[in-house]
Amino acid sequence: MAFVLNLNNYRHDSMKLVGNKNDFGVEYKVKSINPLMGYAKVWFGGDYLGTSEDYIYLEGYLLSGLRDISFSLEIDFPLSDKDEMFLKLYSRLQDSNDNNIHRYVRNFGTMTDDFAIFSFLHESTIHILWKLINDDTPFSDLNNLSIDEVNYFSIDKREYLNKLKVIEHKLLELKGQQ
Repeated sequence: MAFVLNLNNYRHDSMKLVGNKNDFGVEYKVKSINPLMGYAKVWFGGDYLGTSEDYIYLEGYLLSGLRDISFSLEIDFPLSDKDEMFLKLYSRLQDSNDNNIHRYVRNFGTMTDDFAIFSFLHESTIHILWKLINDDTPFSDLNNLSIDEVNYFSIDKREYLNKLKVIEHKLLELKGQQ
């Protein structure tokens, strides 16, 4: 006899939150358990990254992007204000001769296609910079974001790893409920 999963038990009308929007959290809505898929938005310091209107692989795109941030490498230039650092990194990204820039570039799949995202480590603190770079987007939750604003968040690496572990556990435990 084949086991049939009733996905209605896992469909959520509203987004759930693991973590904290004002610190580090993930807002998500699960639509499929196997593969683990749905909608998500990442929160760092009260600002969000990504769109909750794009259907994604939660285990793949979302968790991989968060894990990539945990492996952030030391920055290879002096720290400055967030706008100057973003401009420096983004300019390097546009330079096809800069092979080292990709060690700072982050991606969460299609939910972040309209963003440029960078992370790096400095003195055991992870620094994350992101900016909406496309204001011609079909996603209504991005329409209220400014294309001119650089967002910045920093967190101790150990604290990030502990919070990431909680997020991973919460999302991955859903797969075990089938």
